[in-house]
Amino acid sequence: MTVFYRDVVTLQVQDAAGDAVTLGRAGTPLVILRHAPTLRHASPGSAGLFHTAIVFESQAALAGALGNGIELYWDRD
Repeated sequence: MTVFYRDVVTLQVQDAAGDAVTLGRAGTPLVILRHAPTLRHASPGSAGLFHTAIVFESQAALAGALGNGIELYWDRD
C-alpha cells in the first residue's frame, strides 16, 4: 500500500516506524497506514477501503497521479 500511495497517488513518506507509515504532502500528513495482521482481506469484488479523498494543489499535480477506487480532485479557490 505504501508503494501505491507514494508512486501512484504521489504522496511523500513522512515517517515510517514500526508497523506504521505516514504519507502526506508539503509537511501535512494525509494517510497513515498501519499493518494489522489480525485483519482479514476484503471480500472479492470489494475495494476494502470505505472512502479516501485527497486534494491536489493544482490540475497539473492531479494529472500526474492516477486513482484506483480513490477520489482525487483539484478544487477551485
